[in-house]
Amino acid sequence: MQVPVNQITPKSIFTNAILIQPTPFCALNCKGCYTKSFKGQVQEQLIVDLIASISSGGLIQCNQVTLAVDNLSDLKSEVASQKAILLAFLLHAKQRKTSTNFNITVNSSHALREYGDLDLSGVHMISISNPKSGDSALHKNVSQNLVGIGAVRQVLDSVYYVLHKPDLGFPVDVIGYFDKMPRGPGVVIDTCVADSLKFLKTGASCSAGISKFHIWPDGSVTGCPYNQGRETPGSQGLEGLCENINKVYTASNEFSRCKIPQAIDSKSKPRLLNIIN
Repeated sequence: MQVPVNQITPKSIFTNAILIQPTPFCALNCKGCYTKSFKGQVQEQLIVDLIASISSGGLIQCNQVTLAVDNLSDLKSEVASQKAILLAFLLHAKQRKTSTNFNITVNSSHALREYGDLDLSGVHMISISNPKSGDSALHKNVSQNLVGIGAVRQVLDSVYYVLHKPDLGFPVDVIGYFDKMPRGPGVVIDTCVADSLKFLKTGASCSAGISKFHIWPDGSVTGCPYNQGRETPGSQGLEGLCENINKVYTASNEFSRCKIPQAIDSKSKPRLLNIIN
């Protein structure tokens, strides 16, 4: 049974999607990285409690939860904290009492090798958040053999391409980016672009801050993961996290600063529609 969307109050949360960024560390050095923009204290217990709540149908519930993880061997001082969070995530994914989809996103195909010995049986989807040339994706039921991005659709149900967005208000070359992407069945284009096209047609906002929320390592909250300006302070416990999610939901003004709709002009709009459809 799915979570009723959206029932958001300062005391409890029922929403569609939650993305958890458990630590500010990443082994990559991408220009304008939203992960490394974070400055604050990691609240490991809060993140573990959040995962447990989602799994058990507690104070905070959602239809899908995604954990962003990195190369464990490169984490240095952060390795213990992130590995503890990851192991808790995998355990609760297996033992969940809800129908929530538990997803993992990693930063490279190299990172996937770090998880070959872990029990991923409760994980619904694994994705690569920042693919580079030669990177590949891995389905949970596929062996550790990694395939090139050109052949990835032979192994996976779908491939999701993400537009590189350094920050919420940063100009982007939408059409230039997606002109380089493969086409065909199973290729899914960044929903931020689809939402922007919908906005230009109907005036409807994207789901960030409405039914999708990004949880930062200290329990602060934004609707959009690419928003490097914090909307709330850190959270103390799940009750504080509920209040922070409610603050973002009540304000719900992040999309007004998004540059993607502005980057879609009258010439590129038909081409993007063709790419997405």
